[in-house]
Amino acid sequence: MARHAKDNRDDVRRAAADASSLMRARTAARRSEAKTNGSQNRFDEQATRPNAQSASKGRTDRTSSTLPRVSQPAKAKARHSRKPKPPTIVEFASQNAIYIVGVAAVAAIAAILLITIRSCVPTVTYDYDGELDFSYESPFNWDDLNTENEHYTYTSDGTVQSRWGIDVSDSQGEIDWKAVKSDGVEFAIIRLGYRGATKGDLYLDPLFESNLKGAQAAGIDCGVYFFSQAINEKEAKEEADFIIKALDGAELAYPVAFDFEEAVADVETPRAANLGKDMMTKIAKAFCARIEKAGYRSMIYGNYYDLNLYHYDSLTKHHIWWAEYDVTAANPHLDIDMWQYTSIGTVNGVDTPVDMNLDLTGVLAQ
Repeated sequence: MARHAKDNRDDVRRAAADASSLMRARTAARRSEAKTNGSQNRFDEQATRPNAQSASKGRTDRTSSTLPRVSQPAKAKARHSRKPKPPTIVEFASQNAIYIVGVAAVAAIAAILLITIRSCVPTVTYDYDGELDFSYESPFNWDDLNTENEHYTYTSDGTVQSRWGIDVSDSQGEIDWKAVKSDGVEFAIIRLGYRGATKGDLYLDPLFESNLKGAQAAGIDCGVYFFSQAINEKEAKEEADFIIKALDGAELAYPVAFDFEEAVADVETPRAANLGKDMMTKIAKAFCARIEKAGYRSMIYGNYYDLNLYHYDSLTKHHIWWAEYDVTAANPHLDIDMWQYTSIGTVNGVDTPVDMNLDLTGVLAQ
């Protein structure tokens, strides 16, 4: 009995141990299952939890429960890593409309300013409306011109073939003609008078008579010029008659010059502007013919712009007094008798700047 009792006790212990082992095994299995289910439930919970931004708009993130969520910075980085599509012309124009309009406005203002400036400045042309003879050969060799000082001379083969002179008006004031002569001046072209640029009245230069008498008394050869604003042949003849009467038979060693200029200082719209080549040529011819009929030689004064007012072929029949400054070689494309080469010369006996001239008729006579 004692052995059976011991055996029974051993059986009970083994049974208890087996039961305990079974219980531990079941407990471990349940824990493992619970852990697995808990992890799956957390993924499901994350997958079905509303995004804060989506929830505010009433939407739900439907990301698969088997994939982790992608953070917003990662999404932004993915979007910015894509190469942007270049804008179309329409898109570019709409995005930069203000800039484009601004550039166009600046360009338009610049164009208007340029046109305005050019319209205020007389255009000097060199082609005389196609009448210029480019086969013209100048009789002057400008290498023979001495320009070392204000007193220009033209010398050929060691002989001076030019004469030096000035032209004056009442703008120079009272002149000491003896001092002028001692400074080497050989001739003077004196303004006799002018026609008004607005009303067209005729005026005698206030110092004409004293200048003519003083210059001739000092031994200076003289000519005269008249500032014309004639608008037709009748007025041109009227100006010539005015000159002839004022000269009253005085002898002149130099011609009577016709000085017509469209641009008149301090006059916005001169009465004689825009007459046209035909009328201007008739006016000049009428003036010169009347002067020559009275026994004086005539001459036409002008620069490029002034002489372009006439028909070029008509100028070759008259003596020409050419004006061109700050050059060492005159370039008129026609024979000239006299060259006014500066308007700011200085001469003893004259208190103001004065025009200086070179008589080249001696060169033409060779």
